[in-house]
Amino acid sequence: MVHPAVVTDAQVKARYDSVVASLGDLEYKMRTMQLPDDATANGALAKLKVGQTFDELAKQLSRSPDRVNGGDLGWVGFRTPLLEGHRQGLPLPLAQAITKLPPGNISASPIVVGKDRFQVMVEAARATQIPPLDQARPQIRR
Repeated sequence: MVHPAVVTDAQVKARYDSVVASLGDLEYKMRTMQLPDDATANGALAKLKVGQTFDELAKQLSRSPDRVNGGDLGWVGFRTPLLEGHRQGLPLPLAQAITKLPPGNISASPIVVGKDRFQVMVEAARATQIPPLDQARPQIRR
């Protein structure tokens, strides 16, 4: 007997506007490896320097759930300057490194986040892709 509340067009438009306002100018296609310590992180970096691929190493060494995809996080955008709640769930040091790394490059040293160490590879950067409201409306309404 419970019926969901009707979502109005005004509510959909307000949610769309808030999402668009939270996006930055650029999106980054990237891969990450979450590693347990400095030794593992430095070993991974050494293997990358001699030609082992990032995705192979991520599958072997990473502790992150995205390891099954070779560390691929897909396209992620950040509003800059980086603010709390606008980092797509990534820790601040990791998001900062991503925004500073030129496409096609790997972080020069491990990025420390708590007890973990991260290696990051930015594969590409592009202008943020924002679908028109009419295209996004059904998903937002859900």
